[in-house]
Amino acid sequence: MKLHIIGKGSCQIEDFDLQDLEDGISINTKLLKTSLPRNLKRLSGRLAKMVYHAAAEAITDAGYSNIENLPVIYGSAMSEIDSGRQLISQIYESSGASISPTLVQNSVHNAPAGFLSIGFNITAPVMTVCGSFLSGEAVLDYAFTFLATSSYREVLVISGDQYRSHWSSLLEGCQLSHLARELKEMNFMEGISALLLSQDGAGKQDYGYIKEAAVIHLAKEDILSKELLNEFNFFIGPETQIVIRDFCQDRIDSPVELAELLEIPLDRIHLITKEMGTSLTFPISNIINYKTTHKSQDLLFLSGEFDDIAIVHYHLEAFL
Repeated sequence: MKLHIIGKGSCQIEDFDLQDLEDGISINTKLLKTSLPRNLKRLSGRLAKMVYHAAAEAITDAGYSNIENLPVIYGSAMSEIDSGRQLISQIYESSGASISPTLVQNSVHNAPAGFLSIGFNITAPVMTVCGSFLSGEAVLDYAFTFLATSSYREVLVISGDQYRSHWSSLLEGCQLSHLARELKEMNFMEGISALLLSQDGAGKQDYGYIKEAAVIHLAKEDILSKELLNEFNFFIGPETQIVIRDFCQDRIDSPVELAELLEIPLDRIHLITKEMGTSLTFPISNIINYKTTHKSQDLLFLSGEFDDIAIVHYHLEAFL
């Protein structure tokens, strides 16, 4: 099965005024003002607004009209984590006497997907997955399974996470400077990205297609095993470029070692850097943009975290 990318959307920190975001002001854009119902705009959290924006952008980009029957798969490592943090702080400071109903509903992991389904009146399945920092890969993996086992022909996949710079200061205030330092070193940026995928080929837009996606549970010592490398070789053609995500660098000790084991030139292996966009929304945000950096039409994204490793095989017939 090939899943063609017929629409894309995103909502990242550079899309809005930085000070507004840091001050926690509700995100308002022309798209949101015309699309997001007023009651949802008031009740929804920061990430839910970004999810709605990215989804609306992808749907508009594709010229898709059958929105009520469009399934959605939303993936996030932390979802509205700041709502959860605020809720816990509120309970602690008031000894449980003061609990905000809005914070309670927004702290639920699938809250952004719920607001999206209500806002668009979606009657098709709306699903939430959590694969830690491989959630972006997990939604693509599940998109293949869902479409193969249902009667639907399209699915909207959305992934991303929230990050607030003041979290480091909060950790330092709790005498957890070592955690604050680690958080800063991760250099996260928040963002949400969306892809509208179809089994039926290119539509109004043609951004290529995803050939395979999988998240595999492995022990660290199995990462460069002969069996796994044989699986990789199945995907690798003469022009395939391998893109290694940041979270994978502690799983693969050296791109040189990987190149030798796969018997491919070293210049076909690339490390994703933070400059390639937010690592929290990879691979969805970068799967379209990475082609501007390399001439290859065939990209194999390789990601890893803890005991999981993920592959996403992306192909573009012609550059846009």
